[in-house]
Amino acid sequence: MTAKTFILCIGAPKAGTTWLYHYLKSFQQVNLGFKKEYHVFDAVNIDSCRFYAESGKSDAKPGLTAFHQKSAKNHQLLSDFRENHELYFDYFESLYSESILLTADITPTYLNLPKSVFRQIKSGFENRNIRIKIVLLLRDPVDRLVSSARMAKRFGGVAGVTVSKTSNLNQILEIFYKTPHIVSNGDYSKALESVRSCYTDYDLYIGFYENMFGDSEILRLSNFFDLEPNYDMAKRKFNVSSNKDDTAIDTELLARIRKIYDKQYEFFRHAFPEEYSGGLWRYY
Repeated sequence: MTAKTFILCIGAPKAGTTWLYHYLKSFQQVNLGFKKEYHVFDAVNIDSCRFYAESGKSDAKPGLTAFHQKSAKNHQLLSDFRENHELYFDYFESLYSESILLTADITPTYLNLPKSVFRQIKSGFENRNIRIKIVLLLRDPVDRLVSSARMAKRFGGVAGVTVSKTSNLNQILEIFYKTPHIVSNGDYSKALESVRSCYTDYDLYIGFYENMFGDSEILRLSNFFDLEPNYDMAKRKFNVSSNKDDTAIDTELLARIRKIYDKQYEFFRHAFPEEYSGGLWRYY
C-alpha cells in the first residue's frame, strides 16, 4: 500500500461489520480513529437515524472522570462533524502518516444514504487526494433480521427501537418486520444502485457474511485493502448472539418476513448467480 486510502463500510447491520472493524484494527498501518461507527451522514440525512446525534451526549464538566471527559470530547467532535462535514474529512486526513495509510468509517446504517451523499463523501476525500473505497457486506435478509432481534433481546433494543428483554423472539420479530427503517436495512439492491452511481466496481467490495470467514474470502478482502491477509482473525467472533431460541420462531412468521424481502431474493438470484446456485442464502 502506497496511497492514502479511506474505507467507507456502509453495512449491512448484522452482516459482519464488527468483525471487519477488528480485522482492520489488527494491522499496524491502519488507524480507525476513536470509533467504529461515526454516524455522521446518517444522523443528518436519515430521519430514523437522527437519534444518533443525541446518543452518548454529555458535558465535559470539571469533576468528570477521564473516561467521561474523553467521551464528552468525542461526542462534541461528532456534533461538529455533522454540522460541518469538512471537519469530518479533515479529521480522517489527520490520521495519516508515513506509517498509516488506511483508515475507515464502518457505519452499517449508511446503507440507506441517498446517492447525493455518497457523491459528497467521495468528493470530500478526493479533494484531499485520498482514495475512497466502499465495502458492502450482505447477509440472508431473514437471517439478518432474526440476528437483529436476538441482539435487541440481549440489549433491550436496537436501531432506536426499544424492546423488553423478557420478550421472546417472535414478539420482537413482530415489531421489527413492521418497522420500515429496520426492514430497509436489508434493502441491498437500492444500496448497490446508489453506490454504483458514483463508484466503480474496482473500488467496491461486496462480501457475504455466510462465507466471509473462510481463507479465500479473507484473501480477497485483504487484496482489496492492499493488506497482507491475517488468517488468524477467521477464528475471532464478535457480537454473536445465541441462536438457541431460533427453533421456537414461528414458521408462519418467518414466511411473512420472507415475503417482504421477495425483491431482495430476486436481486440476489440475478446479481450473484454463483452464490445463489450454491445455496448461500438458506431462505431463498
